Amino acid sequence: MSQLVSEIQSGVCFDPDAICLMGIYSNELSVFRARRRWTDILESSFSLKIKDDFLLETISELDSGEFRLMCRFNSPCGRYAFWRLTNAQAPEAQYEIETAHIPDCPSKNIEMVLAPDLQSILDTPLVIRGVSTQSTSEPKRKSLVSSLRNFLRRFC
Repeated sequence: MSQLVSEIQSGVCFDPDAICLMGIYSNELSVFRARRRWTDILESSFSLKIKDDFLLETISELDSGEFRLMCRFNSPCGRYAFWRLTNAQAPEAQYEIETAHIPDCPSKNIEMVLAPDLQSILDTPLVIRGVSTQSTSEPKRKSLVSSLRNFLRRFC
């Protein structure tokens, strides 16, 4: 898993095999913010209980300046919440998890647009009951999002 994660520089990714979310951040304050918000989101949006349904773990790699927040879902309710988050069934909660590390400040809106979307650490689309969850319009959306991010990076 660490080899796959090394390609992702920042943002939130997920591992469908291990049933976990991972946030990768560049500083400890972002991890602290994200941990607090993830707990609130999972408890309020999905009625999950920490330690019963999910576990949060912070991993600090000071050498590389990388800080990770891992959320493992260990109950049936937790796994269902994970499935909803990773299959676009809870877009509000997904958006809040992806932007949980961003502070409430005037530049918040620009930083939210630049935040990477939730992505799998595997390149294969998720398949449920033989139906691919990857739509045909997704490549267009990704290129539009990438274009918008590149445009905004010029001004930031």
